[in-house]
Amino acid sequence: MATDLERKTKAIGGIAENYGAAFTPDLLKIWLRMLRQYPPELVEAGAVRVIETYAYKTMPPYAVLREAIEEIAGAGPQATGLKAAAEWTRLQEDVARCGSYAPPEDMHQTTAHVVRVMGGWRAVCAWETRYLDLKRREFVDLWTQADGKADVLAMGAAGVQRAIAQTHGGFVRVGMVLPGLMALGESKKQIGA
Repeated sequence: MATDLERKTKAIGGIAENYGAAFTPDLLKIWLRMLRQYPPELVEAGAVRVIETYAYKTMPPYAVLREAIEEIAGAGPQATGLKAAAEWTRLQEDVARCGSYAPPEDMHQTTAHVVRVMGGWRAVCAWETRYLDLKRREFVDLWTQADGKADVLAMGAAGVQRAIAQTHGGFVRVGMVLPGLMALGESKKQIGA
């Protein structure tokens, strides 16, 4: 039985062989390191997708394989657009079901953020039917841009700046716990900002 690493190596080796190329040992290590987050089944399926769809005669870059894997896993740009459209449909159902009194408790985090950006729950419930197509396009566009980033976007620009200062200029990832964020805000008050 082949290990996960062997299966991934065979999958990307198959891509290279299909395009008449070969991996150098260093490049193979880099690709395998970047593929570490994906299970071997997805890497194999992604390799098949690349071989089936990549239209050029040259060896495809890593990004082509990553995009194929993400599409298969439901995380690519096309999947995000479908999720946004599905959330629009669910939003319309929730408006009809809940009315303007209270938003549903089980709203997707990105949808909740987009609803806030578009004026809040009551504003969404008050949209006129004649403007729904325009609002749908705006919602889908905002949802696609915010997907996976809603908690960072909810902090606002000042919150993101504080978080970056807190991490000494490091990266702020979605879901990252930022200890002492309030203390930083309080020290800003003391300075007089």
